[in-house]
Amino acid sequence: MDIVAVYNRSLYAAKGLAAQMGVATLATDDWAQLPKNADLYVLAVADQAIGPVAQQLSAQLGPDVPMAHTSGATPITVLAPFTSRFGGLYPLQSFSNHRPIDFAQIPFCVQASDPTLLNLLRAMAQKMSPQVYELDDAQRAQLH
Repeated sequence: MDIVAVYNRSLYAAKGLAAQMGVATLATDDWAQLPKNADLYVLAVADQAIGPVAQQLSAQLGPDVPMAHTSGATPITVLAPFTSRFGGLYPLQSFSNHRPIDFAQIPFCVQASDPTLLNLLRAMAQKMSPQVYELDDAQRAQLH
């Protein structure tokens, strides 16, 4: 996957995450610097921040920007007011900054509003893990 940008409210945190992922990419705390043509914008934020972040992203990039969140407990439809293309990419794993992760051992759940985005999310998840499952909101919340 080509990660083209990492956004965080803290520029320091954005740079740290980009470095941790080992990608030479844009790290920014400025919405206006985000590329306008990425294939997907992944919102890896706290559940209560999904709506506000999606709203800001949509305001900056337009109403058809493809978005996916990583929450297990939040329906993907939380993104529907802000984009026509939305989904979920949920790793069935809690993460911490100080614990190494073997992604090949982590199941991923995917769901999307349209088949094209679902295929993209599935392909993305399969690059990280051989265990990829299509689950709806209710199934994903039950696992969470």
